[in-house]
Amino acid sequence: ILFNSPALLDINYQYHNILIEDTWHSSDWKVWRIRFRDGVRFHNSAPLTARDVEFSIKKRIEAGSSRYSAIRELSIVNDRELLLRLDLPIYDISDLMDVLVYPAKLFKADEPWRKTLLKNPIGSGPFRFKGWLNKGMELTANDDYFEGRPKIDKVLCFYEENEDRKLNLLLKGEADLLSPVSPKAARFLERDSRFYVTKTTTPFYAAIFLNNKSP
Repeated sequence: ILFNSPALLDINYQYHNILIEDTWHSSDWKVWRIRFRDGVRFHNSAPLTARDVEFSIKKRIEAGSSRYSAIRELSIVNDRELLLRLDLPIYDISDLMDVLVYPAKLFKADEPWRKTLLKNPIGSGPFRFKGWLNKGMELTANDDYFEGRPKIDKVLCFYEENEDRKLNLLLKGEADLLSPVSPKAARFLERDSRFYVTKTTTPFYAAIFLNNKSP
């Protein structure tokens, strides 16, 4: 919600690139050149550039994210293009580019980047951060959003760990949307004509590894 990702789900729950305009790769799939859309602005009106994407990826690498372990070198071609050199061939760059993009100029060298984000959450998405609430936040429509102003003026997001309490908020009309819900809660809501349950498939899997050396 706070930060715009290069790859998001569209209205049909299919992945499509929003910030990436075009890509080129070498014959061995180890060098990628990525061009970003023109006219994208952060909520402070600063343009989103390749420098911001490079900065955001490097912050993830510094944090020890294994997703970017194949990147050997990042270099800026121009304001809208980034070059990646990889240790291993990557055939689908969308997963590697699914990164939260932060404005590089916002960060101070002597301040932890997570602290900066909490003090001044800023992105390029359809809703901008207005303020913190009790167990949540308030977002308002971004009039300058590059895909057009959203039709909803304000969104209030709250965190509630207990699912029964979440369901009660929905049933009492104090909440409009719950995400995610358990299969049990989904079956309960499907029986109520007031609600619509959406199911989507995500490109992730869970695995159980067995120790075959143990009897």
